[in-house]
Amino acid sequence: MMVLNNLIQNSVRDGSLQACSKLESALIKHKADFILAMKNSPKNSLHREVVRNACKDGITIIENQNKLKKVIPQDMVNEALLLSDLFNLNELNALELLITGQNQLSRFPDMSRGTVAVLYYYDSKKNLLSALQTLVQISSGRSWASKLSREMSRCINRFVNELKEENIIIRCCEILNEFDIKREYDMLESNRGLGPYRYRKQVFDTMKDIRKITANIIFNYSAQTYLTKKEMLSIFELVQNKSCLESTYLDTVTTELLLSMLYALDVSFIQELEDDEQRQSAAIDACWWIKDSHSIAEFVAKLNDAEFVVKSIKPILRLAVSLNLKTLSLYSLPGLDLVEIDEEKLIDRAIEENVFENLNQLLAQNKHLYSEQFFVLKIHSIICEMIMNMSHKIKELRDKADESGIILNALSAESIKPFTNLSQASLQFDKFLRFLATFYLADPYSLSNDFWLNIDQQQPHSKSVMSRQQVLHKFVRSLHESFFPQLLHAAVINFFRSLARHSPFNVFNLIKNTSFHTSIQFSISSFSETLNDYLNTVRGSDNTERISASISSAYFNNHIHQHAQNQMNRRKFAAATDVESICAIVNLLEEIVRNDRTCCVALAENQQYLFIPLMVSILRCAVSRELKAQILKCFAAFSTVSSVSTMIWREIETILPRYNQSGMLSHPKLWQNGIAIEIEEIEVKNEEYPITIAFLELMNTLFSHLESRMIMHQT
Repeated sequence: MMVLNNLIQNSVRDGSLQACSKLESALIKHKADFILAMKNSPKNSLHREVVRNACKDGITIIENQNKLKKVIPQDMVNEALLLSDLFNLNELNALELLITGQNQLSRFPDMSRGTVAVLYYYDSKKNLLSALQTLVQISSGRSWASKLSREMSRCINRFVNELKEENIIIRCCEILNEFDIKREYDMLESNRGLGPYRYRKQVFDTMKDIRKITANIIFNYSAQTYLTKKEMLSIFELVQNKSCLESTYLDTVTTELLLSMLYALDVSFIQELEDDEQRQSAAIDACWWIKDSHSIAEFVAKLNDAEFVVKSIKPILRLAVSLNLKTLSLYSLPGLDLVEIDEEKLIDRAIEENVFENLNQLLAQNKHLYSEQFFVLKIHSIICEMIMNMSHKIKELRDKADESGIILNALSAESIKPFTNLSQASLQFDKFLRFLATFYLADPYSLSNDFWLNIDQQQPHSKSVMSRQQVLHKFVRSLHESFFPQLLHAAVINFFRSLARHSPFNVFNLIKNTSFHTSIQFSISSFSETLNDYLNTVRGSDNTERISASISSAYFNNHIHQHAQNQMNRRKFAAATDVESICAIVNLLEEIVRNDRTCCVALAENQQYLFIPLMVSILRCAVSRELKAQILKCFAAFSTVSSVSTMIWREIETILPRYNQSGMLSHPKLWQNGIAIEIEEIEVKNEEYPITIAFLELMNTLFSHLESRMIMHQT
C-alpha cells in the first residue's frame, strides 16, 4: 500500500492527463481494499492446504517482478499458519507477510521475521488509510476547494463520493469502535509478536496513527460533504461511548470526532449562500436534518436521553444544536414550522451545564485543536453565531453578572461569605469571556481580526462577512464602554489581551480612546490609576510580608481590605483591588508592546502614565511571585525596542545586585527589597522558578542590545 500512497502523491504533484489516467486505474483496482479498510482477506481451507504443502511441493511467489516456484521451510510454514490464526488472516497473505519480513531482516536488527511481519501488517493498514485520507483532503467540497487540475479534481471527487455511497464513513466508525489498541497490543505480547522496545514503540505508534488517520477521514468527510442520518448517528454514538480525555482536554481522536459532529450539525451555509439561491437550494436538499423536521426532533430527543462517557461533551453538542436551530428559524424553510423545539430552552440548559467552561477546558485549552485550521474555524464560527444570533442571551448573562457583582461587592464590604448560587450565576459571562480569551490567544490563524473593521481594504468581502464584522466589533466596543463589577475585570482585560496577539494597534487605539466616557474602566488612564492604587496598597511592606505574599496563591480574594501604614505613619484604607486584574493589565501591556513597536514606544515614553516606574515600584513590594514574574516578562517585551531598553536599564537599576571590588553587594537592602528574597530563598525552597526565568528572559533581551551596540562600535 506504500506504492499506492506514493502513486497518489506523485500523480497529484504531476497533474497531467497521463498521471490522472494512471491514478484512476490504480484507484479502481484498489477500490475494494478501500471499502473493506482494515478487514482481512478471510481464511480459506484450500489456501491453508497449499501453504501447509509448500514445504514439499513448493509455492509460486513473485520476487523482483519474476514468478518462480520456491519450497518454503517447514518452520516458516508453521509460522505463517500461526500468523493467519493470530490475525484471522488469509493463509497466503500471512505467508507473503512472512516472506517480506524475511527479506527485510537486514533493516531491523535484533528482530525475527515474525515480528517484522507484524510491523508490516499494521504498516500496510496505516498506508491504505493514509492514502484514503489524502484523497479526501484534496477533494473539493463545501468547506474547501482543491487547487488541482480540472481532470484530476473530477477524478478524485468522483472516487471519494463513490466511496461515501459505499458506506466508507460507516466503515471508519466501525474501525474506531472495534480497533482497540490495548487489546491488540496485549494479544501480540501474549503471542510473542513484539520485538525489542524500540520496535514495540513503533508498533504502538502505528496503531495510534491508524486510529488518528481514521478519525481524520471521518472529519474530512463531515467537513466536505453532507452526511446521511445513519452516518451522523454513527459518529454520535462514537462520541457518546468512545470519547477519551488526555489530561484535562480531549485526545486527538475524540477532538476529530467532536468537530466532525459540529460540522455535520452545521447549517451556517444557508447564510453564506444567500447570494446564490441555486447553490443554497441544492445544499438544503442535501442536508437531511433540514428537510426532515421529525428527524430534528428525534435527534434532540436522542441527545437529551444520551449518557456520555465524557459528560461535558453533551452541553457542547446542545449549544451547537440550539445555535443551528436559531439560524434555521431566520429562514422560511418548508416543514421547519412543524418543529416544536425551543432553542432558547436548549441553550439555557447548556449554559446551566457550564458549556463555556467545558468549551474552554475540552477545546480552547486543547493543543490538538490548533493543529488543523478547519477545527479552529469551526469554533470561531460557533463564537460568531453566538454573538450574532444570540445577542439577547449574552446581554442576559451580562445583566446577571452585573447584578451579582453588585451584591458580591456589598457582601464583601460586610465580610459576609457569598452563597454559592449567587456566585455561580454571575460566573457564566465571566466563563464565556475566559473561553474567548483562551481560544483567541492560542489561535494561530489570526481569526480574531474579524472583531475589527477594515482590516484589509484590498480583500473583497461578501455582505455576510461585513455584517459579521460589524456585529463582532460592536461586541468589542460594548465591552470596552461598559461599567462592569470588579468580578469581571480580569476576564474582560484578558479577552482584550487575546485580541492584541494579532491586532495590537487596534487594541491600543481602543483602550486609549476615552471620548465616549470620561471615566471609562478599560482605558490606559484607568489601568495606570489601578496600578498606582495597588502600589499604594502594598507599599511599605517588609520582608516577612514579602515571604508571606510569595508563598500564598497567585491572587488575593476578590477584594482586599486592610489598613496599611506608610513611612510617614499615615493610615490609608486599602482600595478594593483584584490582584488577578493587576496581572491581567500587565499581561495586556506585554502583549501590546511585544507585537507593535510603535505602541511600545508610545506607552514607554508617555509621561502621563509612567507604567514602567509604577511596575518597578510594585516589584519592590510584597506581592505574589506570579505578579513579579509577569512584570519582568512585561519589561522583557518593552526591551525589544532598543530605545526603550535604555529606559528599562535605568529604572530597574535599584533592584539589581551591584557588587563592589571586594565582591560584596554595594546596596544589599535595595537588592533584597527587589526580587532577591524570592530568587535566593523562596524559589529554591519550592523548586519553582517563575521569577528567575522571567528575570533571565529580561536580561537576555537587554544584553542583546548591548551586544549589537558593541559590534556597531567595533565596526
